[in-house]
Amino acid sequence: MNSTKLTKTKSTEIGKPRKPFQFITAYIIQDPCVITDNQILKVDGKYDLVDFLEDGEIHWVEVRFVNANKKDNNLSITVIHLKTKEIIQRSKQIDKDVCDWVITNIIPPDEEIINDYCANE
Repeated sequence: MNSTKLTKTKSTEIGKPRKPFQFITAYIIQDPCVITDNQILKVDGKYDLVDFLEDGEIHWVEVRFVNANKKDNNLSITVIHLKTKEIIQRSKQIDKDVCDWVITNIIPPDEEIINDYCANE
């Protein structure tokens, strides 16, 4: 006697539509910490990251923008320091207009600030 055994397979992938690969080339971020043309940050674009430190000092570095995320009430950005290739992340609460960092390509860096920073580096 020949019998056929049926086995049921259960997979979470079966029947679910797959998302095609998506590559985001720019983000529009309407936040006071983003000071760019039309508040657009281009992936792989060069920007200046300005940190306002608690002691009143300003830390200014050139970076390449990598990514932005919004989760709940938090905005975070990821950039790469152009000189050191260090990955830098900054975040803030979206509902607060106060920024302790700014990413920009509009504000020209102040030579005194840069000279002071380079002397301390």
